Amino acid sequence: MAAGASSLIFRQLFDRESCTYTYLLADADTKDALLIDPVDTLVGRDLEIIEGLGLTLKYTLNTHIHADHITGSGLLKVRLPTVLSVLGAGAKPGIADKYLENGETLTFGSQSLRALATPGHTSGCTTFVLSDNSKAFTGDALFVRGCGRTDFQQGSSENLYDSVHKQIFTLPETCEVYPGHDYKGRTVTTVGEEKRLNPRLTKSKPDFIKLMAELKLADPKKIDVAVPGNMACGYLTQDPYELLSADAVAARLRLPNSTVIDLRSDAELEAQPAVCDGVGLNCADVAGAPAAITAAVEAGELPDKYAPIVVYCRSGRRAGAGCEKLLELGYICVANAGSRENMHEACTIARATCQRQIPK
Repeated sequence: MAAGASSLIFRQLFDRESCTYTYLLADADTKDALLIDPVDTLVGRDLEIIEGLGLTLKYTLNTHIHADHITGSGLLKVRLPTVLSVLGAGAKPGIADKYLENGETLTFGSQSLRALATPGHTSGCTTFVLSDNSKAFTGDALFVRGCGRTDFQQGSSENLYDSVHKQIFTLPETCEVYPGHDYKGRTVTTVGEEKRLNPRLTKSKPDFIKLMAELKLADPKKIDVAVPGNMACGYLTQDPYELLSADAVAARLRLPNSTVIDLRSDAELEAQPAVCDGVGLNCADVAGAPAAITAAVEAGELPDKYAPIVVYCRSGRRAGAGCEKLLELGYICVANAGSRENMHEACTIARATCQRQIPK
């Protein structure tokens, strides 16, 4: 056992609705912690456990862009401003604070996880392995006696077969495998067990590909909201007219490549300057907001559709109309900051809690 491995705090948590496992790992000495695959509806449970154990949450990791639930990463970042969200590099352009390349490590206290690129279920799947190879968190790449489907999100049966055999089955046979889901009450397996007993992945590659092609599974019930929500780090915008709190806006501002749109008129800007760098669109009324947004997109003034965008005006109505238009145009992470005063407070919070520079 590697030095420090015995000081690991480990909890396996379960979401009954989606049969998703969330994993809490922490260094018992420093109390630094991370969560793997948190679920939005169970953030309260996770925070209660973290607080009860006296832990400091440093990271939230997602093994891939989920299709059956929305990640809790966004809500956790609102509640705990210094938390960083993490994805495997293959999950880009999904939004995260940090992306791990194949073989890259993430440290929490004296503990660390190694990222292994395991595409196949989706093109961006990542398995996280403890530094001593005692535990692997495989997401939907490898289940207990099964594996994830490969018929959506750029999935590939051939890639999944290779990922499991080359990245996971090459780990020590005693390595414990903790899956992203289980529908029969099973909690853990080992690399050795799955190499011998997995009914899908003990087949030849051609037989595996044929089997996966014949599954004909229905889409997950939440796929239409879960995928865009998870591409946006869990920040799902269901009502563009909802005025977000300063804390919630600050969480968006802390994301990499965030962009601010000011939908006030030139006269309003002259009376009260912009609170931070951004795109000013000289919009005098609600009716003009959609056209102003469209013109900015056509002129190339806004970033790509996966960048976080925060919109504000005088009261929030123009910002709501602007957010509605952005969503219509395919932008996935938009936030209505409402008034200039709320935006100013959000910028102040973001600058005080962000590890990168928030523009003045």
